[in-house]
Amino acid sequence: MKDATRTVELHRIKDTDHVDTFLMVYLPKERLLVQADAFTPGPPNGPVPNPPNAGHVNLVQNLDRLKLDVDRILPLHGRMVPRAELTRMVGK
Repeated sequence: MKDATRTVELHRIKDTDHVDTFLMVYLPKERLLVQADAFTPGPPNGPVPNPPNAGHVNLVQNLDRLKLDVDRILPLHGRMVPRAELTRMVGK
């Protein structure tokens, strides 16, 4: 979807065990990903889970698959974080 100033992309999060119709919203101009339940950041500088959370890994795989240039992630449950926080949580 787009108008004269903004594009809003809806993408399916594939291969998740959460729900078959799982969606995320990407705002390319802002490089912002909005999602719920695929990634909820823990406390700042919190420990990296071992093993990594499967939902977090799945979200990274979907972002890579779609080649989305995400700078920040806005979860609907939690604080906005840089994409690097998600990357750190999956051990990359």
